[in-house]
Amino acid sequence: MTEEYKARFWDGAFVQGINSWGDGIYSLPFTASACRLFYNQDLLDRVGISAPPKTLKELVDDATLVTKQLSGEGIYGIAGNYKSAMSAVMRSIDPVVQVSGGTCYGFDFKNGKYDFSSYREVLQLFREMYSTGVAFPGSESLDIDPLRTQFAAGNIAFYFSLSHAEPGVYQSQFPTDINWNCCQIPSLSGNTDGVAAPIRRSMPPQSTRMKHGKSWNSFTAMRSWGPIIPPVSALS
Repeated sequence: MTEEYKARFWDGAFVQGINSWGDGIYSLPFTASACRLFYNQDLLDRVGISAPPKTLKELVDDATLVTKQLSGEGIYGIAGNYKSAMSAVMRSIDPVVQVSGGTCYGFDFKNGKYDFSSYREVLQLFREMYSTGVAFPGSESLDIDPLRTQFAAGNIAFYFSLSHAEPGVYQSQFPTDINWNCCQIPSLSGNTDGVAAPIRRSMPPQSTRMKHGKSWNSFTAMRSWGPIIPPVSALS
């Protein structure tokens, strides 16, 4: 890799022990995504909610209101893709903890130890939604695409997901006429007291000794693109 090409990535794109070792770079980051709260504006209008929630408690109250008024039509306030626990927590509970000033994935980097105490209040509020009938039935076994089909059908008011995928999903995969939007994820205080870690994806490593076929052609095509991903500050 030339220094000119390496300069197209932001500072911190190459991390020792993650995608680089010594002077070698073993994989390239090619996209990053931030967690957002996606919502159905049509449903919010129906129940009189004027704006998306800024605090997690407001989300609980708004989701409860939607379910209370519209569950008779099969419409619920919130859903989660909890079939895959890691994926669901990574795109919902973890970032809420982080923007609320809590630890990053439960690890206190300043003091070098695990500390999940900042998860307590967030988990209590999530539990309130998912243990009292507010959430879409069967959320514990939903994968993300079945959840998206229910959202596209107008049956879910709120859910957490990642910013890179949803625009294309509702344009081509599950086309919908609902008035949907997304916003910054709510925090405990309503303020941004911390930074949610972006979700990064990297291209697999390519050996100089391998025979280059179609995968290498795709790789070289991607190398010809403009800036590959924005700085992390643009995703916060």
